[in-house]
Amino acid sequence: MSDPDSSVSRSSHADTSDPTVSVADSKKHFARNSISNLVFFVFNASTSLIMVPYLIRYLGIANYGMVALANSFVIYIQTLTIAVTGATARFVTLHAAKRDYEEARRYLNTQLIATIWLIAPLFPILGLLSYFVTRFLKIPSGQEHATQILIFCVCSSALATMITASFQVGIIVRQRFDLINILEIGNQIARYSTWLLLFSMLVPSIWQVGLGYLVGTTLVLISGWLVFNKLTPTLRPALHGFSWNRFAEVTGMGGWLAVEKVGALLYLGVDLLIINLMLGPSSVGKYATIMGFSIMLKSLSGTMANLIAPISIAFYAQKDWAKLISGMAQGVRFMSLGMAIVLGIVCGLSIPFLTVWLGPQYAWLHLLLWIMLSHQVVTSGIEPLLGVNYAANKVVVPGVAAVVGGLFKLVLAICLVRYARMGIYGPAVAGVAAFIAKNLIFQPIYAGRILKTSSWPFYKAMLPAVVVFAVLAALVNKLAQVVNLATLPRLGGTGLALFVLSTLLVYALALNSNDKRFFRQAMPWGRKAK
Repeated sequence: MSDPDSSVSRSSHADTSDPTVSVADSKKHFARNSISNLVFFVFNASTSLIMVPYLIRYLGIANYGMVALANSFVIYIQTLTIAVTGATARFVTLHAAKRDYEEARRYLNTQLIATIWLIAPLFPILGLLSYFVTRFLKIPSGQEHATQILIFCVCSSALATMITASFQVGIIVRQRFDLINILEIGNQIARYSTWLLLFSMLVPSIWQVGLGYLVGTTLVLISGWLVFNKLTPTLRPALHGFSWNRFAEVTGMGGWLAVEKVGALLYLGVDLLIINLMLGPSSVGKYATIMGFSIMLKSLSGTMANLIAPISIAFYAQKDWAKLISGMAQGVRFMSLGMAIVLGIVCGLSIPFLTVWLGPQYAWLHLLLWIMLSHQVVTSGIEPLLGVNYAANKVVVPGVAAVVGGLFKLVLAICLVRYARMGIYGPAVAGVAAFIAKNLIFQPIYAGRILKTSSWPFYKAMLPAVVVFAVLAALVNKLAQVVNLATLPRLGGTGLALFVLSTLLVYALALNSNDKRFFRQAMPWGRKAK
């Protein structure tokens, strides 16, 4: 991100009823949002390290695979969510940046009403699909009924998040992404608490896992409404004022975002289905352990990229192209370097990490971990550029590209499993090829075309991260070979020390003076933006 001046008075933000998008405020919130993202990632990673082996121990690897497969179905429902609600935040944020709050509220009302219309008929449809799902999936013996309940509960929780999305628009406008992280932490605490309680009172079963998802989502729905009312009372939605014109405008963009989501479904949502049908539920469980960690890291990068999206929209609304281009390049540099540090340490410590996390019998999955994680240095590092598509409402071509790339990944994954006999490595290798084609090749070039500039500044911004990852992963891997780190205290202490040391070295050696100035001003103790 760049270091621009703001044309909006600081005093205009004192009243919480004025939800104006401010580039200066983005700097004020950057440290808080970034730190909260890091805290959430640490929380998410820590609880995964505990709960994944916990579920495998009580349910078995095959039943854990069914839990992961049910979660992958959520992406299908999210495709519908994106079509109806995905573009609303863009229009609300754009009008809030222009101080046209009445128009912003009309878009929000339209979104909420359309979401309720969509959800009402989906519940009975979901019930039928959950009932018949055992007819086409490979289910562990004796788990047919529990699987039906699991899938119904998990998918119902996904429907509830569609309403929650309406309330999170206010958080996005205010750039208070730390609140989203707090809500999600509450979601996970409620979910895990339900599992622990039911597992202690009843014979552990996968249907109890599904109920935990539903309890956590309900908590977030109620809490999200309360936070929205407190944060942006002037944007409070109502169940009236639906506008067909605004609905058409939102779904016109959202429809293409949904097309892109179909591509994401093919990228992330079919791996477990392919493995279930071709290799069986036990293989799904093994693959899902690493895939879950990969998705968690992609979620971190996506959340960090969301910090930049309101800034992209604000610059676009102000038609400040120079600052938008430099800001996107800076965002790519920050993102890719952050991913390089995390991924370099995780990949380098892959064998002791898997030994401590899942047990020595799963250490052989270290190659799968390398395949699924290492490419994210560049493929996730480029995600800030997605904000350019969103701000400019240029989502048709990316949507088509995502579907084409997803179909390529699907066909390649099936071929690698069936004909190349690569087993669970096949979908992972296919995913790497598809992500590189879409994120590393297509997206920088397309962003450059939108901004009428060369894509070289974006590629140049990623080069330091590639070097950092290669050096760090190699050194950490060598350390893991000569020192026994396969205990929790050694692994945790070493990982933390490596993270702190690597962050300090990257700050000193890989950031330029503008980057360092931004960080100094963004930190709570830094100088105020002038």
